[in-house]
Amino acid sequence: YVILPAAPEELGLPIMIYGLAISVMGYAALNFWHNCVSPAWQKNAVLGLVGALFFIISDTILALAKFVPAYKAVFQGYHQEAVMGTYYIGQLLIARSCMFDAGTGPAKNSKKKD
Repeated sequence: YVILPAAPEELGLPIMIYGLAISVMGYAALNFWHNCVSPAWQKNAVLGLVGALFFIISDTILALAKFVPAYKAVFQGYHQEAVMGTYYIGQLLIARSCMFDAGTGPAKNSKKKD
């Protein structure tokens, strides 16, 4: 409602497709957290969800600053720092959600017992 009307008309479809992709990523992270079947995955699910939220915030700030110039004033010239800060935090948390501490997780639980 804010970004699409302010963007150039030829970018309408790509913006909608990218918005859908980001929404699906957010839904997948929320679904993984909400339906986490193993306690060993719970911490990772929370990290993935928070990372996805930071990534969504990063892209939202980026789009608002790019297509709705009035939003640049909200960050008083620091919108690039806000974008990159939230982006890196999001990526770090998403990457960390894919790792396990030594001795935990599905690999430990899936070993065959002799």
